[in-house]
Amino acid sequence: MSKKNYNLAVIYEFLLIILPVCLYVFLEALHKNDYTYFLKSPEWGIATIFLSFQGTALYIKALTQSGKKINYIFLGLLLLAVIFIVIASILNSYMSLNSKEDNLFKQILRMFFLLVSMIYFLLLGMSAHKIENK
Repeated sequence: MSKKNYNLAVIYEFLLIILPVCLYVFLEALHKNDYTYFLKSPEWGIATIFLSFQGTALYIKALTQSGKKINYIFLGLLLLAVIFIVIASILNSYMSLNSKEDNLFKQILRMFFLLVSMIYFLLLGMSAHKIENK
């Protein structure tokens, strides 16, 4: 598969993960008649978890299919970072379910985790193509 097609496949998979959550949060904001809920929703934690796990799965799949020697220390650190992001995202979402306890700091932290997982997914997904081609 060419690099351009592979990158499009990664972006397609990214959209398959993010768009359903985005649609759900948008519909919930419409239902609540509160458009700021689109950014405040705890459901963004779900997208964070899916992106983190799927990005890691794509990368590990590319590593094992390439036949190259795996750097287990790097892979372990990568998985440790994913576990940290996932647990932090779960705790953040859980604490934010009660609207009385949700505050600006938790909302910013939730969006930060989402942004990190988006970058993580795209970087690992697109770098997997380079592993397969070497």
